[in-house]
Amino acid sequence: YRMLEDFLVDGFVGVWGWDVEAEKLFWQAGPNMPPRYLEAAKNMPIEVPPMELIGLNYTTPFYAKVSQLEASPLYEELSAEIGIKRVFLIPILNESNGKLGLLSVYFMDDMEVLPTYMRNLVRTAAQLVAITVGRRRAEQEISYRREFEKLIAQVSTDFVRFSADEVFEAIDDALARIGKFARVDRSYIFSVSED
Repeated sequence: YRMLEDFLVDGFVGVWGWDVEAEKLFWQAGPNMPPRYLEAAKNMPIEVPPMELIGLNYTTPFYAKVSQLEASPLYEELSAEIGIKRVFLIPILNESNGKLGLLSVYFMDDMEVLPTYMRNLVRTAAQLVAITVGRRRAEQEISYRREFEKLIAQVSTDFVRFSADEVFEAIDDALARIGKFARVDRSYIFSVSED
């Protein structure tokens, strides 16, 4: 996104990444974005504005006036204060069109039509971000899987070491360790009898 900002005379770029389900903002970047604007955008739920109403279906680029976004009052107020007139939103998609995030370019000028070179540059940047994010997610998945397998191996080894009298203690310990790894508040095992 830094290369995009070099082309902007008046404006800035934001990159918004979503969690795997594309429901929550997972990460964001906008080094030249005014901090108050970044904070207001960060706290805006992904469903707001309803993207379908403004013509963005998360798979096609969208160029619009900021007033068309129907965002939160704080977001609109800050846009007016900073002087943002238009925004170009382009989805960041993985190779199977899964939603990874959104690249947004904010303009202080009110150009009716975004120049072709700028559209192409933003598309290229979005593709580069998608590759980077995809690789990062794959690395995180591999790391998570490796750590989980290591935990299971440790738990299995502990079960072998415990005596029959210590089996309930081993189960409690295993449950606690797996729960901590999974970041859950509680985990249970129920023993059911036939009567």
